Amino acid sequence: MKKIEVSASELGKKCEKLYKIMSEKNGIPVLENFYFQIKDSLMAITASDGTNFIKTTIELRESFTPFLFGINAKSLVQGLKNIPEQPITISIEEDYSCTIAYTNGHFTLPIESNITNYPAFPEIKDYHSLTLKTNVLAEIVQKSISFMADDELRPILCGLCLSFNVDEQTLQTAATNGFSLAKFETQCTCEETKTIVLCSKIVRLINIFLSGEEDCKIQYNGNTAVIQSGTTTIYTKLVEGKYPNYNSVIPNNPYHIAFEKSFLMSAIKRVSAFSNSESYLIAYSLEGMNLTLKAHNIDLSCGGEENLMVTKEGADTVIGLKGNFTQNILSSFKQENLKMYYRDGGRAVVFRAETENENYKQTIIQMPMMVN
Repeated sequence: MKKIEVSASELGKKCEKLYKIMSEKNGIPVLENFYFQIKDSLMAITASDGTNFIKTTIELRESFTPFLFGINAKSLVQGLKNIPEQPITISIEEDYSCTIAYTNGHFTLPIESNITNYPAFPEIKDYHSLTLKTNVLAEIVQKSISFMADDELRPILCGLCLSFNVDEQTLQTAATNGFSLAKFETQCTCEETKTIVLCSKIVRLINIFLSGEEDCKIQYNGNTAVIQSGTTTIYTKLVEGKYPNYNSVIPNNPYHIAFEKSFLMSAIKRVSAFSNSESYLIAYSLEGMNLTLKAHNIDLSCGGEENLMVTKEGADTVIGLKGNFTQNILSSFKQENLKMYYRDGGRAVVFRAETENENYKQTIIQMPMMVN
């Protein structure tokens, strides 16, 4: 019998996160388990859906000779979920069972007897690499997720595009749902100019797992990538296909208004209550230094209107924008003072901050809607 002592909250939180990569119906019974590898004073836990893999490690108080075991992931997550922070003991019995003991109680789970059939964590060869700060990548990913498409017919748009430039040593990311597009640019260390696309599932795992100020390394070749930061390593298949040329759709608009984010978000929230429940159309009427927001719901015979003072440089016009998309765009900025660049009511508008974030440049465009 082997006994391992770990923190209940550390193990529970990591297992709960790992479980998110797993598929309910993967067709491979062994993949219903977490794969535990104990070596020296490290416990490595791996989860997979058969295509993507994620592994994280926990420091142990004692050193062990190497051994392996597997535990049903769903059962383990449920068992650990309500145990408060305390040391727990995992006892591996010779009868293929595992007892997890905590203060005033314990529970027992069977051990997967065929865990040696668990797929090995893949390694990639002939790769290039990119390095940047983990917290910068995590923040960009967190802000980009809401702009990714959710369309099975266009899988390339459901992911996050990463474009590296070796001459400028920069990383550009892009995410779009067809109605709005978010682009971020930051410094990195890269070995070539290349574009890859990460699938939605992995992007969301990055958002869950990665944090901290240590370096994050992305290794990639033709169709796979490995992302490593701290105690977490993620392996994924890259999305096949060519991502649209997002830079070509970002217009160079000559006019702009400057405004305070919180005031405009509050006004949109109030006026959008009277917009059409399907289109969420709000008309932005720019006249002098006055911005008037108008929304109408013909079906319910109601409407709303609100005026804001802004700083404007450019022509008067009327622009129709989808209110809930604009709210999402504005909330993605940390800064309070923003600018909206425009040309006329038929062209996309561009949102930028008056003062750039110290870690990245943020540009978001929104396509207009027809105003009757």
